[in-house]
Amino acid sequence: MLVYLGLDGDDAAERGAKLKALQAYLKESDPRAFNMLSATDLSASNKSRGKRLIVNSHGNIANFAGLTPDAFFARFQGKGFGADSFEEVWLMACQIGAQNQTNTIADNFARDLKRVFVNHGITAKLYAPRGTLSYQVHTQTEHGQTYYVVDAMVIACPERNYPLSEGMLLVGP
Repeated sequence: MLVYLGLDGDDAAERGAKLKALQAYLKESDPRAFNMLSATDLSASNKSRGKRLIVNSHGNIANFAGLTPDAFFARFQGKGFGADSFEEVWLMACQIGAQNQTNTIADNFARDLKRVFVNHGITAKLYAPRGTLSYQVHTQTEHGQTYYVVDAMVIACPERNYPLSEGMLLVGP
C-alpha cells in the first residue's frame, strides 16, 4: 500500500509524478492520500492492504511530514495501524534514516520510530533511505499539456548517489 502525506506548498503535479515512479518501481497499488484513509484502512482486518506499507512525504532527521516519531505513530494508529498490519514499512523521505559513512547510525527519525514500534509490539521491518531521496525530474509537453516525468530516483549521500535498491537500509532497534 502506497500512502503519501502532502504538505502545504507541495506541487501536486510533481508529487503525482514522484508517486507514479515509486508505484512502478515498488510495484504497488495506486497511491492514496493519508487524509483519505478510513479508520481501518491500515488494520489487519483490511485484507486488500497488502504486506508492505510505503509512506512518502518530506522529512529530515527529526521529522517526517512535520511529525515526530510519536506523533507519526499516533496518526497511523488512528487509521488502524497495529502489530499485525504489515510485514514491512518503507519510509520514503529525505534524511530520516541518515547514516554516517562509517556505518554508524546517527540518531534519526527512523531509528526513533523503530523504538516506538518495538514499544508497541510491532515487529514489522522498517526501511529508510540512508541519505536524501532525490528524484531527477523533467517536464514534457504533449497535446498542449505539460506534465512531470521522473527519470531516476536515487539516495544522495556525501560519498555517492545510491540507486534505490542500495540506498534503503533496514532499521535496527
